[in-house]
Amino acid sequence: MSIRDEVSRNGYVFLPAFARDHSGQEAAALLGAPVTFQTGLVVHRLVPTVQEHSTPNTYSGIYGHGQFPLHTDRANWQHPTRYFMLRCIVGFETVPTFLVDGKDIVEEVGANILTRALVQSRRPMAGSLPLMRLFTPQEGEHGMLRWDDLFIRAASNAGSLGMNNGPAVSLPKKTIEDDEITEVQDHLPARFECIACGLKISGLSKISAVGLGARYKKTQVYDAADYYAPHDEYYGYEEDNNEP
Repeated sequence: MSIRDEVSRNGYVFLPAFARDHSGQEAAALLGAPVTFQTGLVVHRLVPTVQEHSTPNTYSGIYGHGQFPLHTDRANWQHPTRYFMLRCIVGFETVPTFLVDGKDIVEEVGANILTRALVQSRRPMAGSLPLMRLFTPQEGEHGMLRWDDLFIRAASNAGSLGMNNGPAVSLPKKTIEDDEITEVQDHLPARFECIACGLKISGLSKISAVGLGARYKKTQVYDAADYYAPHDEYYGYEEDNNEP
């Protein structure tokens, strides 16, 4: 099966070795027609960066060399990249890159609620905040799933269910200390999953019946200068937004 056929069937392909004697741009051209993005470059070099040397509105600025949360690249863009290639130059067995099959997520959560779930970028992109679906079905294809717990936010009740596993039940409370803004908001659980035993419970009534229906707080911390800064067209995707 060709690389293109495998990507078309599974949505991705893993190549232990590919075009080692070619540059990143040349390797990408062997798979399709590369497109430029943001800086006008086809290839973006991603280098692990400690928090102190990064900016607060990037994954490196938040997590440094720690594990990044699961996300889809360019999730806060109205039209994210359809396909992209990650090429590891120097790898370490102790630093894996985790992948999750989006088809499993759609089947588990439900295409209906994910399609109805509307979200927005946390900051204006190109001067606007368009409504976007968490999941966009595409006939004959896998559909497009977006996810980023940091750079997109719920814009509908279904979006709250899709983003937070439960709807918000209070207005966000903001406090400012030094150069940080802390935002805290109460939510009710809608789903429960134990990663140790695999137990899954859906629905607030069932969760409450087993004593797990109490409100929980979701806390997010922002840099004050970044929070009140003018909009940035490329928010969250500086060159150091890299995998650890």
